[in-house]
Amino acid sequence: MNTKAFKFTDSHVHFYDMAHPTLYYGHWQPDEDLPLRELGNRNYLATDFIEDTQSLGMEKAVHVQAAIGSKDPVEETKWLQNTYNKIGIPNAIVGHVDLRSSNAKEIIEDHLKYKNFKGIRDFSYGDYLTSSAFRRGFKLLDEYELIACIATEWPEISKLKNLASTYPNIRIILDHAGKPIERNDEYFSNWKNGLKSISKEDNVICKISGLGMGDHDWTTESIKPYVETCIEVFGIDRVIFGSNWPVDSLWSNYEKVINDENQKRILAQSDYVLPIDENTQFEIGYRGSFSTQKTDYQVSYLIDSNYELDNNLTNYLIYKEYVNAAYTQYGKKIDKFSYLLGLRMEDSKI
Repeated sequence: MNTKAFKFTDSHVHFYDMAHPTLYYGHWQPDEDLPLRELGNRNYLATDFIEDTQSLGMEKAVHVQAAIGSKDPVEETKWLQNTYNKIGIPNAIVGHVDLRSSNAKEIIEDHLKYKNFKGIRDFSYGDYLTSSAFRRGFKLLDEYELIACIATEWPEISKLKNLASTYPNIRIILDHAGKPIERNDEYFSNWKNGLKSISKEDNVICKISGLGMGDHDWTTESIKPYVETCIEVFGIDRVIFGSNWPVDSLWSNYEKVINDENQKRILAQSDYVLPIDENTQFEIGYRGSFSTQKTDYQVSYLIDSNYELDNNLTNYLIYKEYVNAAYTQYGKKIDKFSYLLGLRMEDSKI
């Protein structure tokens, strides 16, 4: 991959200083019974992130609340804004506000004293998505034009869908692609159906991030169905990428996340809609997919303390796939009746 040409924004990162006098990082304290406590053995600052990522094409980053349990959540925003003023990262800040609290409005206004503050993450507690107290605070995001970052698994998707439809002017980011934490066919089907349901709410955007939390030994092939499902369901205009760094560094490295030299894929899509009148429209579009995948499969046997390659079972495969598709459709509405006529043409080469 030519990283000089490839530039991206990482929409989900965490910076922390374990020695900060006013910030507390509850999820990675040494006495917590969580795998994330390993992160507390060191600091991870914006300068560390730049060192890990800039050579790979990272241009901008969005910081999502890390100081969980701090007495004053605005202190984190203040610290991050000062960091940005010095080195230019993070470019946007998603901070914490207890939306159930009686002073949520005042806390939001304190956050907004710092120009990079753009959104709120509130893990809250209990059945919070349906809580009237939570919703009373949540609607403030519309007033202040802030986004909401919410990590909801598929069993709770219907509640998030109701929240999104109730407040259609508030943009909601579905963190970590709905947190698919299990890897089996039944779970995948339920998760995918959940995404299909929530994708019907136009104010919801899917963040493809944190997939390593559900698959510590992931490969490109193992997470491919999850990534492609997000794009298929939400469309390319409503998905964003986030690394969940350095949390996902527990199971991977940043270069692996960004750059898999064994697999390359280019997607191209273009759509054009021509309204003929208020009840009639003509649409035409194109979609192309160009993929190359290299697989080096080796089988060896341990014989007399030495590994010997089995050439009969070992192979090196280069798979190339080119798909071009074009469509056209004509739709018309007559009173309460409507119809749609369409034609799709596809050419595939493997």
